[in-house]
Amino acid sequence: MAAHSPAHRGRRRDRAGSPGPRRRRRQAAVLTALVVTGLGSVGLGLRAPAEPPAPGVGQRGTVGDAGPDGPRGPAMPRSEPVRLDIPAVGIHTRLLRLGLEADGSLEVPSEPMRAGWYGGSPTPGQRGPAVLAGHVDSPTGPAVFYRLGDLATGSRIEITRADGRVARFRVTAVRAYAKEDFPTRTVYGNTARATLRLITCGDWNDDTDEYDGNVVVFAELAGRGG
Repeated sequence: MAAHSPAHRGRRRDRAGSPGPRRRRRQAAVLTALVVTGLGSVGLGLRAPAEPPAPGVGQRGTVGDAGPDGPRGPAMPRSEPVRLDIPAVGIHTRLLRLGLEADGSLEVPSEPMRAGWYGGSPTPGQRGPAVLAGHVDSPTGPAVFYRLGDLATGSRIEITRADGRVARFRVTAVRAYAKEDFPTRTVYGNTARATLRLITCGDWNDDTDEYDGNVVVFAELAGRGG
């Protein structure tokens, strides 16, 4: 999985930061290799405010996390998500349910054109960080999160839930992190507000044929419908 961000512009890539067709033939194994350090802390109920973001790696906007003692904002009762729509970048997908691998890393979505919701996180609209992940590349071309890194702060994200209601989020930040510096608490730490994290891989490495980083979109609940 990969996504375009300002940190990637120094490398030769197709539109949206995806490796070119010559490299896609070598990516079948890569698609099963997303490791998001510390995701298991969500399921273990990590209780910590967000830490300061890692400096200088493709940051745009502000996370805007209020922390456990900050303003709580709107929230919705629990209901599992079934569909994700991000009109600004043409992302429209039904959602899979994801778990954890034996090593505590996030299960990779089984279908390149569908994103997934991590079932150990809050449902979108509940207080806390709802976590979604998706591929950007596949062996045959762009995948569901191909344009995720193109999102701008203020963009609208809509998630339709099993109860028929729609959780409407506003993007507060788009950031790229090196995998060895992935800020677990910033991404997965409990939040007083209803928040959303969309995750994919980024920063393709020609030498290793792997992705060296993650792109994370941060958003907070702005309204409810349905």
